[in-house]
Amino acid sequence: MSYTLKKKAILRDRTAIRVLFEKGTWKSCPFFHMVYSPNAGENCYLFATRKTIRGAVRRNRCRRVLKEVVRLNQDTIPLGYNYGFIATVVPEKGATPEIEKYLKKMVVQIT
Repeated sequence: MSYTLKKKAILRDRTAIRVLFEKGTWKSCPFFHMVYSPNAGENCYLFATRKTIRGAVRRNRCRRVLKEVVRLNQDTIPLGYNYGFIATVVPEKGATPEIEKYLKKMVVQIT
């Protein structure tokens, strides 16, 4: 399994993003919200943060941590969906294993 997150795997199409948020299924955990909807091709990911997280540096760190967790766990995420990950809190240093645990728990609920 390649651990790279390809550029084409990032969801950028406005209409696809709108459909994802309007018709997608939502799951939540203490660190992030996940929304997913079926698509015809490969998985596409959207990483975002809430503006309630103060400061651009902190919001960017949240996005980076989420992106890294998804990148390392791509093989466990079911194919054929668009996914949106919205960070809700700033993770503490060393909280990545805990975030991975929540991601895996949410992914099991999809299948």
